[in-house]
Amino acid sequence: MEPFDTCLARLALGIRSGEMTVRLRRRDGQYIWCKITYTKLDDGESEERYIGTLNDVDATTRTEQALRLRAEHDPLTGAFNTQTFFEKIDKLIKNRPNEQYCVLRFDVAGFKAINESFGLEEGNRLLRGIARLIRQRLIPEKEIFARLTADVFAVCLTGGTERTLQFIQNLSLRLDHYSDTFRVKLFFGICPVENSRTPAHILCDWAYLAQKTVKGSDIVNFAFYDDALRKRLHDESYITDQMYEALEKHQFRLFLQPKVQISSGRIVGAEALVRWQHPTDGLILPGRFVPLFERNGFIVRLDSYIWDQTCQILRTWIDKQYDPMPISVNMSRLHFNDDDLPNKLVSLLNKYNLPRHMLELELTESAFFANEPRLKRLMNELRSAGFVFSMDDFGTGYSSLSTLRDLPFNVVKLDRAFISDGTTNKRGQIVARNTIALARDLDMSIVAEGVETKEHARFLLNSGCNCAQGFYYSRPVDTAEFEVLSFVQEKAFWVHPQLKQDAIRLGLPISTEAPIKEY
Repeated sequence: MEPFDTCLARLALGIRSGEMTVRLRRRDGQYIWCKITYTKLDDGESEERYIGTLNDVDATTRTEQALRLRAEHDPLTGAFNTQTFFEKIDKLIKNRPNEQYCVLRFDVAGFKAINESFGLEEGNRLLRGIARLIRQRLIPEKEIFARLTADVFAVCLTGGTERTLQFIQNLSLRLDHYSDTFRVKLFFGICPVENSRTPAHILCDWAYLAQKTVKGSDIVNFAFYDDALRKRLHDESYITDQMYEALEKHQFRLFLQPKVQISSGRIVGAEALVRWQHPTDGLILPGRFVPLFERNGFIVRLDSYIWDQTCQILRTWIDKQYDPMPISVNMSRLHFNDDDLPNKLVSLLNKYNLPRHMLELELTESAFFANEPRLKRLMNELRSAGFVFSMDDFGTGYSSLSTLRDLPFNVVKLDRAFISDGTTNKRGQIVARNTIALARDLDMSIVAEGVETKEHARFLLNSGCNCAQGFYYSRPVDTAEFEVLSFVQEKAFWVHPQLKQDAIRLGLPISTEAPIKEY
């Protein structure tokens, strides 16, 4: 009826002629497309009269429809293609300003593996099934969806957050039972439409940014693009834009946190840490930039820079006739993608004429699962060259006894959770004490991180660990302050009388030097 209503409206406005293409039914029941042209006659008759033609344009119209369908739709799933989806979203949101809309972008986890393992036809069958399930759950008049590319779909839903979460839950649950052979899991990014003038492709981009924050998670399969995410992404972009210049201008500064012998208070080592001395933002702590650098790969450059700075300061101390202790440096798993890593580290130590053990290489658990055969080979090469390895954050995440058995670590660093549990519950004490005993049986040195109280220090000392770092002794300090603490003053940290009594009872070394500070 719409074409006829349009025709009547035009006539009411005084427009005397026009044309329309409509679908009519013939006497045999078959529907055909016809083109009707009409003109109002002005021949003085009392009644309105019209003259026109009716032509069968069925074949032409159906051909045009097929071409339009092919141009606007994905041939595999029947969903809109990307360009059409963007155009229709803009129109939909503009025509329904009072509706709450959300744009979703999602894909299938491990879809490439499904194609490779079960064939392209099985992958195509899955995509058609997803499209069918989406179509069943949409309100046709005001919701649309598209297949953007490969296994990537986008949906524009009305009804706000509640409707969106219901859609995600229903679709995810339905696909959980799709196949007994493989698991189908979807990850969603959601962008609420807050401004009707925001272009559709921007909404999809924002949904994709949200989706990336949960991709691969076993806990949740959706995320919203909200103010918190917007702020975080803006901050990451701000950091990314300046990181190369910051490295070139030496804005990244080396800080050292002392490792202290608990019984005597003497500094026996240090961990190299990084701070960003920003020209306008001041001192930026690593929690703000290191996780980003791990993701974008810049951590490789930053680590190498800190290694060089550490070697420089060690060389300076030796030239001043000091007796420096080893410094541990962090090593990202990304370094183990480089087969030339051993040669680079040997060249660095040779450049400053340093013994290899002075630069202790500290690895976190993320390195253990990157490429274990390569990791083991490169670690063995480095250990054969004289380097010392430290396992950071032991006791958290996936670190396990098999790691101690299979990889050539010299030092175990107990995570702060071990220390706090050891002073608050009996089970924690048992685990911590036995972990320390195991490391000692393996001839490994033990360092405890996160020591913040006298009780932490006493527990460690009586459990067999005599080396600690943490705020109980010192925050990370710049190299100049560390030099004064360790070599100029040549003083030990204050040892609490209870700790001193424990040390004497255990036959551990104590100090009679004047303390650096008193409580």
